[in-house]
Amino acid sequence: MSSGSKSRSARPRRRSLGIQASPDESRSTRGEIDRLSLLNEIAQVATLDVELKPTLQRITDTLARNFDWDVIACVLVEKEKDRFVCLAMTSRLETVPAVGMYRPLGVGIVGKVAQRGGTVELRDVRRSRRYVAWSPEVRSELCVPVMNRGRVVAALNIESRRLGAFEGQRQLLETIADQIGGVIANARLYEQLRARAAQLEMIGEISRLALDSGELSTLLDRVIAYIHEKFRLAASAILLLDESGEMLEVAAYAGSSLRDEPIGAAFPLMGVVGRAIRSGGTLLVSDVSGDPDYVMLHPDVVAELVVPFSHHDRILGALNLESADGEVFSEDNVGYLQALASQIAGGIHMARVNRRLADTNRLVEERTRELEQVNHQLQLANQVLHQLSTHDGLTGVANRRQFDEVLLIEWRRATRVSGPIAMIMVDIDHFKLFNDEYGHQAGDDTLKEVAYALQDSVQRAGDLIARYGGEEFAIILPGTGRAEAATLAESIRMAVEGRKIRHARAIASRFVTVSVGVASVYAGRDGSPAELVAAADRALYAAKRAGRNRVEIGASHGSGASR
Repeated sequence: MSSGSKSRSARPRRRSLGIQASPDESRSTRGEIDRLSLLNEIAQVATLDVELKPTLQRITDTLARNFDWDVIACVLVEKEKDRFVCLAMTSRLETVPAVGMYRPLGVGIVGKVAQRGGTVELRDVRRSRRYVAWSPEVRSELCVPVMNRGRVVAALNIESRRLGAFEGQRQLLETIADQIGGVIANARLYEQLRARAAQLEMIGEISRLALDSGELSTLLDRVIAYIHEKFRLAASAILLLDESGEMLEVAAYAGSSLRDEPIGAAFPLMGVVGRAIRSGGTLLVSDVSGDPDYVMLHPDVVAELVVPFSHHDRILGALNLESADGEVFSEDNVGYLQALASQIAGGIHMARVNRRLADTNRLVEERTRELEQVNHQLQLANQVLHQLSTHDGLTGVANRRQFDEVLLIEWRRATRVSGPIAMIMVDIDHFKLFNDEYGHQAGDDTLKEVAYALQDSVQRAGDLIARYGGEEFAIILPGTGRAEAATLAESIRMAVEGRKIRHARAIASRFVTVSVGVASVYAGRDGSPAELVAAADRALYAAKRAGRNRVEIGASHGSGASR
């Protein structure tokens, strides 16, 4: 709680529903609404796309629209490469690095946060030796780690040309960083599933080709044509090792070549292919111009990949692939091609193909179950986001936004049946004095205790408890008449006092107490939702004027109703 907040003992607080609020209250309420609105907007942005880069870019753009900060960037930690790379940036400055920039872990403030975690805030970057300037205009910086399962996976870095530009924003940005952590976790899970699905698709296609092919040569021709087209290669070949283990034969080929008829050609173990088969492992040459063993068959080739395949620990041959684009042989694609090479070996030995088909079906079922689990996790994540946007973070009860929505819904429901609806307003007595005496942490604990007392007293499922203001709570009671609402209000007052939270500066009691106002109307006959709130608020002020720690009942509209 803020030490500058005004207590009801100083002067009555006025609500925004039809009554002018004080400037401090308006600013505080607007700030909280803006904060929740921003978090909700980012939560919505996070669900628009499963791709990581566009999602992070939308988040930095959203922050840029809501704040006058000059640089907003999100970097991803690549531990295995000992570096961090910028995935998204929104900037008003021209001299900052572009998306894709990377630096070693530990370099600068961002590198320190990416390596060790912990939020770093620089009110004046010129006083920090570690700060690495992206722009000479920058004066302040805030860098927040993005965590997932206890590890730093990214960092949110914000810079401004103003000194101390992030005063009071640290908690908000750490909450946003938590949301980004969820985005990254979901994106990585999606990438893993997509990669597995692609691998299963290719394995399934190779299996289908094997089943449809009557002869081995037909199978190998179809397989190499599929691989060649799938990866847009310059030259692709399946090479089989003869019984001696010293000669290779071109069993299937796709693409152009300096040789006229490569199919059936035989040659000894040599070049990059010979080196790979002798080692028994996959060999990638990223730049063939620098490899003395490379034998040129295509003038435009940049990179060559050789994947030996075996059956029962015996090497049968190799998948030899050449590309004019070195990026084709990425880590993921190499994994796919290794899986395909295994399928080729299985295709050569048909019995193994049949066994692998059964395994493929099992893998599909497992991945389907994994996808169902992912969907369930996404549903849970959406529920958590909804909880954050509709509930007060401190007390756990509904927030003001949820209160307004539910009140309108319940009013319309009561109007349809011409039924009663009641409102209880609860305010903690002398709460500013309590904060002054015991500190704001104790004040927060007391707010929680009061919320627990309200939840213990209000048992009906359709009733709603909300934190209405700083130390004020409101309770919506559908289908409740004046007398029954008054009884419940008295039980609430007694429940709070019964908690025996010591309050040395209280005037009427040694313990924390509450003042309670009650109002009840028949919707459709009397007033509006705003008038119901105003009536309960007037009753609350009457309770405070009458000495506090008491219940006051507002003027009744219409006849009473049973609960």
